[in-house]
Formats: sequence, structure tokens, C-alpha cells
Amino acid sequence: MTNIPEKSPISDVTSIFNGSNQDFRNNYNQKLEIEEIEKIKDYLVWTIINLIFFTILSIPGLIFCIKTRDAKQSRRHSDALGMSKKCMISNLLATILGLIIYTVAMLIAIFYD
Repeated sequence: MTNIPEKSPISDVTSIFNGSNQDFRNNYNQKLEIEEIEKIKDYLVWTIINLIFFTILSIPGLIFCIKTRDAKQSRRHSDALGMSKKCMISNLLATILGLIIYTVAMLIAIFYD
């Protein structure tokens, strides 16, 4: 049996496969966590469009968008995911309600003018 020096490339590879290299695992898990957090959407563009067209209705979406970004920056995955869902729902409601209000206003303007 040959003796492998402690700091040789072969010992690094064998330590990874043997599961004794905690640094490798920690770095890999951190990279996966960062990639998962970066995939969470904050719906900023949709929020800005809602702010332009439906100002008052889109304020909750803006608040949730900002909270989503804060949670993403501080690496709080579950908080970011929850705020992202709330942002999506509030933007969806703002868009639907805004379109209904504009449609009703147009119909009133057309038929009662």
C-alpha cells in the first residue's frame, strides 16, 4: 500500500468522496442556498407598472416587493418566499381591480355623457 501525502490532490479528492471535507460541503450548500434565494421573484416591474396606472391600489404590492428584496439580501429564504407570494397576490388584485374601475369609469363616461 502506498503512502499518500496529506496535502496531495489525490488526498483532497479522496477526502471529498469519504465525506470528511466539511468545507466543500458547506460551500456547496451555501451556493445552492444563494441560487435558490436568487430565483425568488420580487415582481418589481409589475409593481412599477401598477404604480403608474393604479397608484393607490398598488401600494401594498410595493411594500411586499421591498420586503421581499430585504429578505433576499439577508438570506431569509422562507420570509422572502412568503413576501414574494403576497407581492404577487397584491399586484394581481391591484391589476384586476384597477382594470375593473377603469372599465366601469369608461362605460359611465360613454353611456351617461
